[in-house]
Amino acid sequence: KGYTMLRIFGSSARKALVRQPLRRFQSTKAASDSAPAASGTPHASTNDTSLFNQHVYEERKAFIRALEEKKGKNALYPPFVSDCTVGAYLDEFAHLETGQKIQEKEYTLTGRIMSKRDASKKLVFYVIRSELRDVQIVANLSEYTDGEEEYNFLNRNLRRGDIIAVKGFPYRTKTGELSISARQLQLLAPCLHQLPDYNSLTDKELRYRNRHVDLLMNKGVRDVFLTRSKVINSLRSFLDNRGFVEVETPMLQKHPGGAIAKPFETYLHAHHANLYMRIAPELYLKQLIVGGIERVYEIGKQFRNEGVDLTHNPEFTTCEFYQAYSDYNQLMTTTEELLRHIIFAVTGGYSLKVDIPRKKGHPELGNESVELDFSKPFRRIYIEDDLAKCLKIEKLPDVNDPNSVNEFLELCRKHNIEVEAPHTSVKLLDNLVEHFLESQCTQPTFLCHQPLATSPLARQHRSIGGVTERFELFAGRMELCNAYTELNDPEEQRKRFAHQVALGESLGFNEEWFCQVLEWGLPPTGGWGMGID
Repeated sequence: KGYTMLRIFGSSARKALVRQPLRRFQSTKAASDSAPAASGTPHASTNDTSLFNQHVYEERKAFIRALEEKKGKNALYPPFVSDCTVGAYLDEFAHLETGQKIQEKEYTLTGRIMSKRDASKKLVFYVIRSELRDVQIVANLSEYTDGEEEYNFLNRNLRRGDIIAVKGFPYRTKTGELSISARQLQLLAPCLHQLPDYNSLTDKELRYRNRHVDLLMNKGVRDVFLTRSKVINSLRSFLDNRGFVEVETPMLQKHPGGAIAKPFETYLHAHHANLYMRIAPELYLKQLIVGGIERVYEIGKQFRNEGVDLTHNPEFTTCEFYQAYSDYNQLMTTTEELLRHIIFAVTGGYSLKVDIPRKKGHPELGNESVELDFSKPFRRIYIEDDLAKCLKIEKLPDVNDPNSVNEFLELCRKHNIEVEAPHTSVKLLDNLVEHFLESQCTQPTFLCHQPLATSPLARQHRSIGGVTERFELFAGRMELCNAYTELNDPEEQRKRFAHQVALGESLGFNEEWFCQVLEWGLPPTGGWGMGID
C-alpha cells in the first residue's frame, strides 16, 4: 500500500526543495566567519552560520557568568511551576477598562520574550509568548519590589528569546493594552542566540535543520503541528465510536510484508538474527481479526528504504483499520463519512483549499490553488474501462500476464511516457494510470478495480474477471487512501505470492506464515489504510 506523505520534519537530502540565499539576521556571514571560535562553541563547524552570531553568543555567556557570580549556581536554570497561563490570564481580565488596575492579587506568568522596548531607564516593555498567546509586561521601577539594583541588572541584560517568569498584577494601559505590571522578574532559561526577525527565516534547508527556530519565528508552522494533532484525534474518535480497538503491532519483523517496498534492515544481537523495520502493519492486523478482534486499527510509523520526493518520505505515519463482515463497497461509504468527520473537526466545514503542485507530463496542470469539496459523493473511475478510453483502444493488455510487458511498453512509448528500467507489466500500467487517470483526480475520486497483479492481498472481484475489489482515494491529484475486500482463501493467497515472484514484483521474503494464519479462518473482511502526514 502506498501512502501520501507531506513533510513536517526534513533533511537536506530532499532535492525538491528550492534553495534560497541564506538570511543574515542582523549579522553578516563574514563577521561570523572572522570571529574566533569560542571554547566549547560547536557552531563554527556547522552549516547553520547564518543563525549564529559570535558576538551575541559571547555576550550572553558573559551575562550567565555574571548572574552566577551575583546570585550563585542555583540562579541558573531554576525549576519553576507557574500558577496561571497567559491564555487564562488574558481571558480572565479581558473586561478591564483603559487605565484600570487590580492590585489586590498577584499573578505569575511565564513565557519567552518576543520583543523588548526600553521607554526609559525606569520603564521597560516586554511581550512574552506562551502557547501562541502574547501578553505585555510593563516593568516600571516604581512598582518593582526587588529593589533598583536588581531591576537595573535584569532589565539591562534580558533579551529577546529569554524565557522568564513575571509576578505582578493585571493592568490595562492608557493605550488599551491588557498587560501585567511587574513586581518581580526572574530569568528561567536564557537564549544564547539572536532571534531572527518574524517570518524572515525563509531558506527551507535552514528551516528544516532548525525546526525549533522555525516554530518560534514563522507563525504558520505551528498550525501544521496543531492540525496534525486534530486530524489524529478526530480519526481516533471516529473509529473508537464505531467499536474499533486500537492496537500496536511489531515494528521489528523477521519477514516484512503487507506492501511491495524495500525495508530497512537491522540486526538483533541477542538472537543473532537479521530483522527489518516494518513496511506495513497489515498482516499482523489481519492476524488479530482471525483471533476474534473483529474491528481493529493501528496508527503508527512505517519505514520504507526508497526514494524521497514531494509526497514520499522513508519514515511516515499511517492509519490502517480492518473490519470483519465488511467489503470494499461499505468501505467507500465509511471513507466518505470519515473524511467529512475529520475535515469538519479541523475546519468547521466540508471543503478544503489546497495548493496542488505541477503534474509531470501535464503542462496544462500547473501549480494551482483548488477548493476540494468533500460534501458530495465522491466520483468513481474504473481503471480498465476508463484507461482504455483514454488510450483509445478497445481493451487493455492483460497485466496479469508476464508476457504483456512489450504491449504496455509500446503504449507508454506511443504516448511519450518515460518509464525507468527494469520494465514490468505492473510498473508500466502504474505509469499509464498515473498519467491518464490520476491526473483527473483533482476533486475526491475513487480509483476502482485494480488488477490482480497489482493487488496480491485483495479479493478477486465477485463478478468481473482479472480485477480486485479494491479502490484508492485521490484528492488534489494525490493518493490519500487504499482499501479493499481482503483475500481470505489461503491457497489463493499462496498462488498470488508466487505470481508476484513470476512478475518480478516480489522482494523474496517468506510470507508462508501468513498463509498458515489464513488457514484458521479469516472472516469476510474489509481493510483500509490512509497516510496521516
